[in-house]
Amino acid sequence: MEDDIIYIAFADDHTSVRTSIISALEQLGGLSFIIQAGNGAELLEKLSQTEQMPDICVLDINMPVMNGFDTLREIKNRWPEMQTLAYSIYDDDAHILRMLSLGANGYLVKSCEATEIRTALEEIYYNGYYYSRYANAAKFSAVNSRLIRTVHLTSDEKTFLQHCCKDITYGEIASLMQKTERSVEGIRQRLCRKFNVKTRAGLIMAANQHGLGITNC
Repeated sequence: MEDDIIYIAFADDHTSVRTSIISALEQLGGLSFIIQAGNGAELLEKLSQTEQMPDICVLDINMPVMNGFDTLREIKNRWPEMQTLAYSIYDDDAHILRMLSLGANGYLVKSCEATEIRTALEEIYYNGYYYSRYANAAKFSAVNSRLIRTVHLTSDEKTFLQHCCKDITYGEIASLMQKTERSVEGIRQRLCRKFNVKTRAGLIMAANQHGLGITNC
């Protein structure tokens, strides 16, 4: 690698975790953490006021005031070229695909070692992305190819998809929609056929790519 200093902004609401990670990474060299924030709103405020913009923003997902999803969306609106690394406790496809679809350049789970974080930051800085065991080439390809065909959706199907990204069961979705669980299961099956997917994560990714606004959940 070259000897450039990579400037980093780090947003995580757990101060002790954030500072310990930064301390470990700084000891490895090559990184300068110029902005720290406890939530997305604080990060955006500091980004708008700083004279030295970071090269990469590291974003936790589960933060108060403004979570990682909304923060990433706003970063891409204001600074489209800003590179980002998602760093979260979540290792499921729904969270990973959602962050990638919003424009994250990589995704790491918090159980990883400091050396992998540094590798991810360097790969993103020099190559534009980082493939990990969680956000691998297949997931990036699925998000970026946008090969999912355009489909017509009914009002019930759109409502179901909007609820689908929430951390609730299909039974709870049925209750919110004032329908039977059997009826909601029928909606789910129709959507899986329309989008040619098999999982809830696949439905979430498909809905995001069709601009249905479920990332506002």
